[in-house]
Amino acid sequence: MRRPTIVLVLLLLSLGACSNGTQTEAPPPDTRTAVDNRLPEEVAVPDGAEIVEEQGWPPLLPCSSDEDCDSGMCLKSLANSVCAVECDGNSCSRNGWACFALRNWEGPALCLPETSMLCLPCENHNDCSALDVSFSGLCLDLEDTGKFCGAPCVNSAQCPKGYTCPAVVLEDGSLVGQCQPKIGQCVCNEIGRKVGWSVPCSHDNIYGSCAGVTECPDSGPAVCSVDPPTAEMCNLADDDCDGDIDEGAGGQPCGDNNVGECQFGKTQCFDGAEACIGEVFPAPEKCDGLDNNCDGQVDEEYPEQGEPCGTDEGECEIGGTICYYGEFVCQGGIEPEDVEECDAKDNDCDGVTDEEAEGGGDPCGTDEGECEKGTIQCFTGEWKCGDFVGPAPEVCDDKDNDCDGVVDLPLCTFDPVAYYSFEKGPGAVDCSGNGNDGAVQGGVIVDQPGKLGLGAKFTGTGRFVTGPLSPGISGGFAVAAWVKPTAALAVPQTLVSLASPDNDDWAWSLALTSNMVPAMKVKTKNGQAALGDSAALQVGKWTHLAATFDGSMVKLYRQGELVTLLQVFEPDVTDLPLIMGASGGQAPAYFAGFLDDVTILSAPLDFAADPDGDGIPDFLDVCPGVSDPEQVDCDADGFGDECDPVNSCEEEEQ
Repeated sequence: MRRPTIVLVLLLLSLGACSNGTQTEAPPPDTRTAVDNRLPEEVAVPDGAEIVEEQGWPPLLPCSSDEDCDSGMCLKSLANSVCAVECDGNSCSRNGWACFALRNWEGPALCLPETSMLCLPCENHNDCSALDVSFSGLCLDLEDTGKFCGAPCVNSAQCPKGYTCPAVVLEDGSLVGQCQPKIGQCVCNEIGRKVGWSVPCSHDNIYGSCAGVTECPDSGPAVCSVDPPTAEMCNLADDDCDGDIDEGAGGQPCGDNNVGECQFGKTQCFDGAEACIGEVFPAPEKCDGLDNNCDGQVDEEYPEQGEPCGTDEGECEIGGTICYYGEFVCQGGIEPEDVEECDAKDNDCDGVTDEEAEGGGDPCGTDEGECEKGTIQCFTGEWKCGDFVGPAPEVCDDKDNDCDGVVDLPLCTFDPVAYYSFEKGPGAVDCSGNGNDGAVQGGVIVDQPGKLGLGAKFTGTGRFVTGPLSPGISGGFAVAAWVKPTAALAVPQTLVSLASPDNDDWAWSLALTSNMVPAMKVKTKNGQAALGDSAALQVGKWTHLAATFDGSMVKLYRQGELVTLLQVFEPDVTDLPLIMGASGGQAPAYFAGFLDDVTILSAPLDFAADPDGDGIPDFLDVCPGVSDPEQVDCDADGFGDECDPVNSCEEEEQ
């Protein structure tokens, strides 16, 4: 018995290329020979299956997944999801459908809507055409995106929505219409995604060629997997697709300024980042004939501009610094003269007056005793004898120090226990011949200008210390010294003392009070006996101080004049070391100033004695033993004109 014909209507919508499911326009009327669309009697319909189409063969069965279909493909983009069916040979007897052999599809050729291949990636025209050539889609090159299938058309009305029908030139020169996307980009349909079609693609331009692959994405347009080539940049990427990374990147000028000494650098690529290399930056302007600060001006401002220059020493005057052709020039001052003149002026501005003045040079002076002749030189604008060794204070050293033809007179006749002229360093050398040399402790500077020759400078932090004097002076004694304070310290200052440097034991001291008044102290069994002057010493002025003790009476002298005396009861004078420039003990009272010709005698001496009767005590007399009240020392050699064995002033007059 024949089965009755079952007629069901399928609302068939073209399987368009857009992924948004937009319904495509109806195809043009079919001009092919009509195909019997009746179901053969031998085709059984599965129980419960719904026949959705009556026009064409084979029937379309509904599905929800690819597993529901014998063909392995469920078409869900139609109005109703139906199974694709195998072709009848190479054809498909359904209006608007055609038989396609899908590339990459492992199953048989399938009957699919004619526009199913539209906008799918393709390699050649066969990928886009039906097997029976009833539908001739062409594989079109959409420039950088790759190759995609078109669909035959006569006009745009025959193309799905969003497509147009431009003419395509075939190899034989003929023109055919092919549906193409208006935006130049294809959106793959579900067939393309199911079969996983892909084609090579490339971007070619002046920078190179980048090759990639165009595949059907899950959504959105199918695009080439690579970007178009660009000029190589410093980004750790192969921008121009030549296989090298960051090659040739950089090399562009960089920096802010190329004026003057400034220079642009060039960019260089390091690990994907550009750095400016070789740039020369502005620097502070200086006087060198260059535009150091790169402002277009040369030597316009510099730190030394207007600074004082030259010297105001001597006859010179300070000028102002200017830059002249890249060199500093002192402008507006008075420069040193080339030749020094003997005019009491510092002509060459070196801080020395009349040195090396033209003229002079003749021998002068004497070579008697320890003296040595010098040469006539210019001093304070006058020609005098210079560079000579003149007479010096006589010391007990078996030499004629004062160059008078007599050795060790008259000082050594007093038989000093210790005598310190400070002419010999580095410590306090005893010139008495008794070996009572002193060692330096702290801030003491020898070889300093003294009252007579050299002296010792005490900085307020040092002292000279000897051992116990030999011979001792436990009985009567005398002490004398030239003293020049350099500072009023407002505290007691010890000049010379007989004391222990390690403890508070002491015998006597010649000192200054906190008011700079000379004082003498002698230790007694019950304490001390002290006497002092009534006037303070002047800072920076030499003064001779002396004191004597005869066992019961202490006398204090100043400049050869007895200023005070004091009776001492039960003195306690013992042999101890001699200390100059400070007291004894661990916290000494330091002196700040100069000492010269410190003399210690083992017997008292009348420092006011004036045997020659000229009113000048012998120790201050420039001619001791010679009555010389005027005390003229023309050549300032320490010997008065009345007794000077070598008087350079008289030689000049002659």
